[in-house]
Amino acid sequence: MKCSTVTVPPSSSSPFYVQALQYTPEPEYSHDDGLTLLLFHAMNLHKETFHGLVTRVLEDKAINSEGGAKIKDIWCIDNPNHGLSAFFNANLLGSDEWKDKWGAMEYSRAAHALLSTTSHGVDFRKRNIVGVAHSAGATSLEHCPSSMLLETLLPPSINIVSFLLLEPGLLPPQHHSSKSLPQLFAKMALAKRNTWPTREAAKKDLRGKTAYRAWDEEVFDLFVKYALKEVDSSGTVMLACSPKQEAAHYRNPDIVIPPSEIFERLAREDRVPIHLIEVRKDEYKGMSDEMKTYHIEIVSKMKTGSVQYIEKGGHLWPQCEPTLAAQIIISALAKIHIPAKHARL
Repeated sequence: MKCSTVTVPPSSSSPFYVQALQYTPEPEYSHDDGLTLLLFHAMNLHKETFHGLVTRVLEDKAINSEGGAKIKDIWCIDNPNHGLSAFFNANLLGSDEWKDKWGAMEYSRAAHALLSTTSHGVDFRKRNIVGVAHSAGATSLEHCPSSMLLETLLPPSINIVSFLLLEPGLLPPQHHSSKSLPQLFAKMALAKRNTWPTREAAKKDLRGKTAYRAWDEEVFDLFVKYALKEVDSSGTVMLACSPKQEAAHYRNPDIVIPPSEIFERLAREDRVPIHLIEVRKDEYKGMSDEMKTYHIEIVSKMKTGSVQYIEKGGHLWPQCEPTLAAQIIISALAKIHIPAKHARL
């Protein structure tokens, strides 16, 4: 397996630098006609959070077997104000225009910038794309269906063959939870501790919190490495995604109506399969039940849709159970059928 970092400079698609990781299988397992996976992380995380999951997928015997899903490559894309991308975009993110502002569409615009250029040597128009989105949650929850928003911005020639939605944050419009949940998460974001004297101090403090105790060790270590940035030469670190921008994201109305409309339209048209994975019991004591019911009812009406439930890990289960997440993705990929003549979105 090979992992390369790709950086796309600011463009008309996005004013920010866009960073992504491209994972390619070993040459003997690489398929020119294989699937290209695009992974979108949760709010306050980073593209490297999927490293263990991606490694497990590409090294799995089922993927590499004769009847397994063929994979061309896997891309993990940073939200521009997260991880290392926050370092590249520090000046713009700290400007008067952006320091207290963010929205779900900025992640989609970043993805559009990556997919619409060939400067990195890849022509995504020739790929069969699977959009994989984990509901963008900070240390708790985030409601940004990036892959759904992405669909509104993609060039017509981009061919998406399936969506895999892991605990998606698609809020049901005109329901109580579409207001109460964003308000709760904005409040939680602003209440977060944002600085630590050293990275080691941050690691000790965060590991002691309930939200992180169940995380896979490698995933947690990657969080400490990439979700925190150094403030100055003293060693002080802070969250790469500022609490103010995170809160602004939750308060932005673009996390409710646009994604829900796209989600419902995709389900109604029923041309692109949607595989929905929901946790039966999360850490929000019933507050997310209305949202989950909305997802399940929409996808269950599709002929090409499917719903899967998992029993452990909570909302951030991909961080807690990367092996399980990989197994679920592998199983879902095996069911994707690519017709000889592609239907376009």
